[in-house]
Amino acid sequence: MSGFGGVPDIPYKSGAQTITTGGRLTLGHPFGVRPSRVQFWLECIVADVGFSVGDFYGPVPPRLIISANNEGFGQWSDAANINVEFGADSILLKISDKAGVRQNLTTASWKMHVEARK
Repeated sequence: MSGFGGVPDIPYKSGAQTITTGGRLTLGHPFGVRPSRVQFWLECIVADVGFSVGDFYGPVPPRLIISANNEGFGQWSDAANINVEFGADSILLKISDKAGVRQNLTTASWKMHVEARK
């Protein structure tokens, strides 16, 4: 499939990444330009807030809340890397569980997958 301007639209997929409170991911990509689209998916690796091992949640938008809690994650990209920075609080994200109730995810129960397109 061709992307913009006839350039092949080959996606980048990171595979499962460990989420570390207060940590950072630097993921090299093959595009040579800043990706036009970056998406984040969470994979459940330990049952949490009604999700089972192997369930995926997302796409999840970056959202770093700079406050007393410093929760969530932020993202920026350039021609070589996709960078993700996790907040210092152990609250990665609040999501609606399968019953529709807002819950805090347990960071250690999830892995992050990053997908991007040129």
